[in-house]
Amino acid sequence: MVDTTTALSGLAYLMLPCLVLPFYILLTHVMVTNTSVRRLASNRLVTQLNVADCIQLVLHSSSGIFVLFPRIAENNIYIVRTVGALINAAWLVTFPILCLLAVTRILIIYQYASPLNTIGVMKKCTACCS
Repeated sequence: MVDTTTALSGLAYLMLPCLVLPFYILLTHVMVTNTSVRRLASNRLVTQLNVADCIQLVLHSSSGIFVLFPRIAENNIYIVRTVGALINAAWLVTFPILCLLAVTRILIIYQYASPLNTIGVMKKCTACCS
């Protein structure tokens, strides 16, 4: 038997990912199947980020089961450790994807804010400000 705080934590770990996961799956499905969305490199990076987040959500919900039922965690220590390692790996894989996404956004902003791509008054304002 688990105490109230542990039970609430386990329910939160179990229920919150289950509430968010359908939206992630729907968003990922749209981003994978829609060809106009798939063309942009930044959207492909967001799709990879969504897949990593979906993996995290599934594994976090399983960790909620481990918190609610400690006998499962005690009897299957290697499964619990594997799930923990996979949660950590799915979390760590998001950082390079986020860095690449930030770089692509900076390049897009630089491309549209470049004085070579603007017209008239904007060229003069950009030239004076830089």
